[in-house]
Amino acid sequence: MELLAKMKTKSNFKPVYLFTDHDSIETDKNRKTAICKQINASIIECEKVLERTLDKSEIEKVLKDRYNGFKEIVLKQIGFPNATMDSAFGLLGKDPEPVRLAIEKMGGFNPAEMEIKSNRVQLQESFFKTLETSHTHYTAHEGQNKAWAIANDLCGALNRAMQANLIPKMDHPANVQLNNGFDWKTPLKSLITMQDGKVVPNVMEIWRIKE
Repeated sequence: MELLAKMKTKSNFKPVYLFTDHDSIETDKNRKTAICKQINASIIECEKVLERTLDKSEIEKVLKDRYNGFKEIVLKQIGFPNATMDSAFGLLGKDPEPVRLAIEKMGGFNPAEMEIKSNRVQLQESFFKTLETSHTHYTAHEGQNKAWAIANDLCGALNRAMQANLIPKMDHPANVQLNNGFDWKTPLKSLITMQDGKVVPNVMEIWRIKE
């Protein structure tokens, strides 16, 4: 087998790319984006009370100290630092419940993933690169490399045989049986699968192989 013959020894192990989990990337991206939207909704509620835009330092205070941080901003604005929030809202003519509930439900701000830009919270550009890296999988040991190489050699042979009409085309290797009734499903499912009408390495199963 050509690929297997070319694989490195264990002392010179070289990871081989297997797959990128795009579904997990999308799930994590959507989850983090939703947290940013929730935080921004809370900031907007704060701004409705104050009738102005919060600056970056004020947003940082709300993110860090939550309702207590907002309380400090409100009391500073009305000029009565020792007043109660009830009296402060009374002076402002505002209902305290919407902003209190919004801050209470506000998701956590992660400075490693998020940033404050143009008075709103958004995901950093570096987050998307890190996200893709964390969900991109490579072989982790020689056993996986050998399985990947064997699977590639096997796929090449099967695809060439199908193209030459030496074996019937198949929608899945498990559906093909030899003349003696031997089922391919059990021995092959950990190595190969079908994709777009071709036999390809089953990268998910190869990735699960333990050292």
